[in-house]
Amino acid sequence: MRVYLALVLGSLFCAQARAQDGECTDILDIESEGQGHWQGVLQLGPYEDDMSGWTVVISFTEDVDWIESAMADVTGSGRSWTLTSKEWDSDIEAGSVIHLKFIVDYSGARPDVTSIFFDTGACSEVLTVTSESTGSWNGELVLSTTEPVSGRTVALEFSSPVDRIESIMSNVNGSGTSWTLSNKDWDGDIAVGDHVTLKFIVDYTGSKPSVLSVQFNEATLCMGGSSCNNPIHDCSENYIVEDEKPGQWQGLINLSPEEDISSWSLEISFDNTVDIVSSPMADVSGSGNDWTLSSVEWDGDINAGDSVKLRFIVQYGGQKPVITSIKFNGDSLCNTGGGGPGPNPSNPDCSGSMTIDSQQGNLFTASIYLSPATTITSWMVALSFDGPLSSLTTPSADIS
Repeated sequence: MRVYLALVLGSLFCAQARAQDGECTDILDIESEGQGHWQGVLQLGPYEDDMSGWTVVISFTEDVDWIESAMADVTGSGRSWTLTSKEWDSDIEAGSVIHLKFIVDYSGARPDVTSIFFDTGACSEVLTVTSESTGSWNGELVLSTTEPVSGRTVALEFSSPVDRIESIMSNVNGSGTSWTLSNKDWDGDIAVGDHVTLKFIVDYTGSKPSVLSVQFNEATLCMGGSSCNNPIHDCSENYIVEDEKPGQWQGLINLSPEEDISSWSLEISFDNTVDIVSSPMADVSGSGNDWTLSSVEWDGDINAGDSVKLRFIVQYGGQKPVITSIKFNGDSLCNTGGGGPGPNPSNPDCSGSMTIDSQQGNLFTASIYLSPATTITSWMVALSFDGPLSSLTTPSADIS
């Protein structure tokens, strides 16, 4: 498993200290896909003030096997992962952005990003992490006041779920990302000019939680961060597989703009490598997993409310590719894999068990991998096809 991250600095607009939730498609792009992994690029920032230290919490729809980076300390498991800056790459200048490239490796269903939280480190001046170990960290908060206090309540908000908070100085309540620490009977009073150092231990099992906000009674001591949510739109609802043959399938996408347009482009990403995409209705460019279909001179005009049926053929030599992302004139239509309804959706998809090694005319060569769970002394494979065969040969088996 592997994840590669790189940081690229640039200049863009300034954001608020704590942004309202937006869609992650505005800051997250899927650059490429392969079997069992995908590579994305995430924009962090820009921010109004210089920051020293950053933490990114990414949540997924499915389990991720592992994320690692030479540029970040990584914690997490399953569907929640935290990437924290190292000492030498933690500074982000005001007005700059970081383009964070990463690869997500998985062995089960393809994981999509459901939410991203970027901790601006606003609470680092209020909270001190005194020590860390696997699955826990010790923290200290210094509480002072300009007027006498009788009774204290500290509310903490975290970037990811916390299993338990321990403190001999407080009564602890809460769950998930929201917790409160209230004084014991003997330590609730704080005189003017005095202070209390509140010590506690944070226990967790998944992604390392960082503190996003601290509230002391009615006063907010710190709050910062920006977040986005990523509505998942399955691409199977945006295209139809009209016909399939070994090593290729024909698709249909309806282009329906909300306003009049004089030209169009369709950016399509696949989960497996594609050899050729062709269409009599478009100029085609691209390679591998990413392809672009652009309007030709006679079909670029589409009025609002009208639609154009774009047909195209996808040819491949390995695993059957399905569409995982579609952008129409830069706007995302969908962002997760879907096989698309075929001529007969009740038929099972055998692309995971068979690969097309080569194809020429009406002849194709394929491989099937046999992996029994226990030792066997003989085997039989029964094949069904969507059309009649003139012949079937193999040096590895008797055929009937």
